[in-house]
Amino acid sequence: MFMSKVILKNEVEVPNIFDRKECIFNLEDCFDRDELNQIEYQNTYKIFPNPAIDQLNIDINMTAKVLTVNIAQIIHEGAWTGSEGRTGIDKRPVAGAIRFENEGVVGDSVIDRNHHGGYDQAVYAYGREDSDWWQREIGRELNNGAFGENLTTEGIDVNQSLIGERWQVGTVLLEVSQPRIPCRVFAGFWREPSLIKKFTEAKRPGAYLRIIEEGVIKAGDELKVVSRPNHLICIRDLFEAKSGARDKISEIKQVPQLSLKYKEWISKIEN
Repeated sequence: MFMSKVILKNEVEVPNIFDRKECIFNLEDCFDRDELNQIEYQNTYKIFPNPAIDQLNIDINMTAKVLTVNIAQIIHEGAWTGSEGRTGIDKRPVAGAIRFENEGVVGDSVIDRNHHGGYDQAVYAYGREDSDWWQREIGRELNNGAFGENLTTEGIDVNQSLIGERWQVGTVLLEVSQPRIPCRVFAGFWREPSLIKKFTEAKRPGAYLRIIEEGVIKAGDELKVVSRPNHLICIRDLFEAKSGARDKISEIKQVPQLSLKYKEWISKIEN
């Protein structure tokens, strides 16, 4: 469970703040971002808070895990599917242990290789907590896989995962690489013409991951954050930068685990 000491802005130590089973508090009112990194915790529940998040419901007994592994079981065709005329965005949960190897998920279909798949985009993860937020926002049910994600997670804020952070899931070692950028195929799949704008404003992009060590993952597998890099740039930071914010570009360009695509993008906007 969480350790019981937190350092607040006024440097007053507040013991036992996480001793309750559940607690709700506004992180923006309590912490600066640097101070949030001083929160001591163990691996039973990984939260990497950000002042952009209004409130978090925290269950200190929750273990981060994969709810479902999802692959494309139906290939859609139509004008909305983009230049390829086909898309594998429609991911659905599958039973059993699924193999993750090389640059993707065995049995999955990635049609548009220019924008999906490859080393830096081998696996896409999206949090069930964010899916639930979208359900409330748009007023309709969203099943696991609705975002085109391979892994639907629970108990970890995927958007606050650091670039280069490593996850052990099943027998697979994954590394957080970059955020998902919405496209018109995604909007077409949801039949929401304004989805790109809404998705950008929501700042809940989910994370692409590299496969560092091949293996298998199944529904229910624990998700453990086994290492974190020595910087503070997270998925949401990179997404905001790509969406127009430039205040953290100097920090972002120093991240050694930055994907080739983002290195090239930063070089382009600086020249």
